[in-house]
Amino acid sequence: MSLYLTISSFAVASVTLFFLFSILLKGLRNKKNLTFCFFSISVFVWSFGHLFWQISTGEERAVFWLRILVFGSSFIPYTYLHFVSHFVNRPMPKLIGAGYLIAAVFAVLAWTPLIFSGVEPRMGFAFWPIAGPAFIFYFLGFAIVVLLCFSLLIQHFRRSSVKVRNQNKYLILGTAVGFAGGATNFPLWLNIQIPPFLHGLSIFYILGIGYSVLKYRLLDFNEVAVRTLLLVLLSGVFGFLLAAFLVLIVPLGGGEWELPGFLTFGALLSGLSLLFLLLGPRLRDWFDGLIQSKILSERFSYRSELRSIANNFISAINQEGGIASVVCAVQEAMGLDFAAVYTRSGFELEFRCESASGARPQVGKIESGCLEPLLRRISVAPHALFLEEEMDRSKSFQASMARVFDESRMIRPTDVILPIALGGRCYGFFILGSSSLAGAYAEVDVLLLENICAQYALALKAKEIERKASSVEKLVSLGTMAAGLSHELRNPLVSIRTLGSFMDKSGSGGFSLDPEFSKTVQRDIRRISGIVDGVAAFSEEKTGPVRFISVVDALKEAEFSMKSKFKLSEIAFKIESVGGAELGCVLGSFDQLVQVFQNVIENATNAIAEWDKRPFPGCIEVKVRTQKPGGFEAEEWVEVRIKDNGPGITQELQTQIFEPFVTSRNTGARSGASGTGLGLAIVQQILERHKARISVQSNPGEGAEFIISLPRA
Repeated sequence: MSLYLTISSFAVASVTLFFLFSILLKGLRNKKNLTFCFFSISVFVWSFGHLFWQISTGEERAVFWLRILVFGSSFIPYTYLHFVSHFVNRPMPKLIGAGYLIAAVFAVLAWTPLIFSGVEPRMGFAFWPIAGPAFIFYFLGFAIVVLLCFSLLIQHFRRSSVKVRNQNKYLILGTAVGFAGGATNFPLWLNIQIPPFLHGLSIFYILGIGYSVLKYRLLDFNEVAVRTLLLVLLSGVFGFLLAAFLVLIVPLGGGEWELPGFLTFGALLSGLSLLFLLLGPRLRDWFDGLIQSKILSERFSYRSELRSIANNFISAINQEGGIASVVCAVQEAMGLDFAAVYTRSGFELEFRCESASGARPQVGKIESGCLEPLLRRISVAPHALFLEEEMDRSKSFQASMARVFDESRMIRPTDVILPIALGGRCYGFFILGSSSLAGAYAEVDVLLLENICAQYALALKAKEIERKASSVEKLVSLGTMAAGLSHELRNPLVSIRTLGSFMDKSGSGGFSLDPEFSKTVQRDIRRISGIVDGVAAFSEEKTGPVRFISVVDALKEAEFSMKSKFKLSEIAFKIESVGGAELGCVLGSFDQLVQVFQNVIENATNAIAEWDKRPFPGCIEVKVRTQKPGGFEAEEWVEVRIKDNGPGITQELQTQIFEPFVTSRNTGARSGASGTGLGLAIVQQILERHKARISVQSNPGEGAEFIISLPRA
């Protein structure tokens, strides 16, 4: 029995130490990792003390290791409760704090006669402890806390998803079997003649958690530890086999080897074997090859397929049906029930499905508004998101994701989301469902998948740069063309303006035009002429003639030119001047400022009119007011706020909305529209010539507000 307890204690200590170092290599930022380490340390101290107690040859040494044993076991139930509380997402700080206080008290009492008062021979054990007066409280605290953990796990199991239930199942099994096995040590303490025959089952403390780690990503686990464990086990087996062989042929002093001597000799040979494996490059390479080919090759064969997909990704997506073939390959390699890629080009308000494979119903587009919690999480940490784990860590994230699951219909709580992101910008994401492979989504797998997504982001960025380069060429051509057009159109416009000025007078034949129509013709001719001059000024970077201008008058002129469109789109337009129209005077070109206001108002009108899911009547409000100094050279400036109740503008689009050829009119929540993306670029250039500024404030679904600030004359 003593040999059985020794071996089982050694096994518990070894496995516990393996998992402890595996988690430590990964890091302790995750609270489940941290609390698992607390639990592992307490189990290791207990099993380590138990091991050396069993091999002790003297009473004094046995008592010392018993105190170590009790010291470690005092913390086991309370550290396990701490771990379980984070696993089931039920923080209990007061109870946990009280538990650690109780554990500390029992740990101190371990060094007094209150837990055990001495040792004596019992049932073949030379140094079995005699329970002290505080032992019953120590035992009851242990039992009560273990039952509480068991209850929490069962409650969590009943309300959890399938994946978490699988994790929970092995935790419950490990708790029941492991603690039941360890509890068989207690009866003999009370002189009840029941041997600790189930002590070996206490290894299920760790194995239940360990299996969940490897199969279901219960904890952030570093797979390097797998190789380390196999290396240590190989060294240990070789060392103890060699020790057993030597024991048979080399008697110690003419007598038999005792257990402590044999264990010490075996441990020494194991250590030398491990050192030899580590320092011998050829042996190490042979060992790594053996592990890879004989042990891990079948277990992780899908990784070679993932590596192949990553290595050939660029050539794959450049072929016909490229991204679809990648999605199918990833799904097949990892045994996924579903895989899909969603991307958006430019500054679209929706993510479009590039390819999907699996049993879920196809959803072609997902609005970015409903993905806001997910996108916000990606912007903070653009790495793989295991949704179930993230929701376990954060109640607020769990609550905000409820809308995502409801509205997207493609994303589920058990999915893994891999962002396709580069330089702080999210181009899309890869949705990966549950895998049928044990151990899938380990650290190596995630790195390979993130590599694939990074390459896709680079490919999308390259296409974007190519489009921008093409846009620059177009802009240069446009500037040349604009200069030529303005020159060619200016002379005919002079003739038309002259003709229009005579058409409101009675000619020699008695022909005349309606005065109102003549006025409209004259105004439109001036507008065309002004626009031609403005485009010419844009291409030649000239400001044109300046004079004192009423901002309100320029706004009213822009309103007049847009009246028919307001009526057609059922949009209410209102101008409000705070302090009177006379206060809003600036120095500049009237026609150019009209063009500025008209472009901004026209954009707002188009946004509202082309919003397919427009929930309320359209409205554009303009407020004009003077502002005190604050960032401009002028002592005061005139601020014009143009606000609409349209679909709004995404944060990404706001950062580049004033660049040439940037537009969202053919995407997002609108349909049947198109735009060149030059309107706001011209607006900004005109305002820069007027030493003015423009900015935008908007949230998707909440409209947009453009703030134009001009130096007051």
